[in-house]
This record gives sequence, structure tokens and C-alpha cells, in this order.
Amino acid sequence: MKTAPNTSGAISSNEKTFPIFARKLASGEVKDFTGTTYKLTVWLNSEKAYYAAARPKIVELLEIALRTFMDTFIHHPAVMELSEHLRRLIQVVIPFCHMFPEAELKSWYHSDQVCSFDDPCADRLQRVILDTNTSLSRVPTSSVRDNAPPQETVPAK
Repeated sequence: MKTAPNTSGAISSNEKTFPIFARKLASGEVKDFTGTTYKLTVWLNSEKAYYAAARPKIVELLEIALRTFMDTFIHHPAVMELSEHLRRLIQVVIPFCHMFPEAELKSWYHSDQVCSFDDPCADRLQRVILDTNTSLSRVPTSSVRDNAPPQETVPAK
């Protein structure tokens, strides 16, 4: 993924890459899942990744990653490694939630703020982060490396 979305070439390149990432995340193949979550984690670690046209695609890719994890990998022998890839992917997005200007997301972080309009992207982002946290908490703790408890992926209010 290109990290300089200010140019139409980078945006165009990203637009071509999003469907490839979606296909690989949904493939059910461990190598595709881990490779794609890694690439997304690197790309999403930059503020430049969160331009307006990319935000709905980012949420869609997070939803696909969660769905694939729950449908395909939750009982996989490598569930711990796979859960760490998913956890890192979700955790890298959380510091950039402010890049989603949707009111519901802001109210999630600032519970005293009342918002007056709905935006499906914000609802979807919030839902995928919370669902991922819930799903990862179901990974058997006996499988956790060093018997450490699963990490919280949603910041405290």
C-alpha cells in the first residue's frame, strides 16, 4: 500500500490493492491471512492511510479479517499466532480513530459528547473493534504463550 495518499497515483494504487487484500484475508489460508494482516498493520500505522476514500475500505478489511478469524481460524492449531496478527491489526487502528471524523466514534471516546448524526462507517468501525475484542477474549487462555491473559484491544473510556 502506498502511504502518500496526496497523489492520485497513490490513491489509484491503493484502490487496486484493497480488493486483493480483501480476497487474501477471506481466503482462509494462513499464509495469506498473516501476510496481509502484517502488510495492513504496517500501512495503517501511518496517518496518511486514513484519507476519506480509504476509511470505509479499512473498516471493510477489518470486518473481513475478523470474520475469517472467527469462521476459519478460531479452532486452528495456530490460533494463538493468528489471534496475535488480528490483535495487532486492530490495535494499530485504535490510535487513529480520531481520523474517522464520524460523530459516533468521537462519542465512543468522549462519552460526555452528544452527537446528532449517524454515520455507518463509524458504527461499523466501533462494532468491528468491539467484536474483535470479544472474539479474542474467547481464545483459550491455556494456549496463550507464557500463560499471559489476552490483551485488551479496546481502550478504556
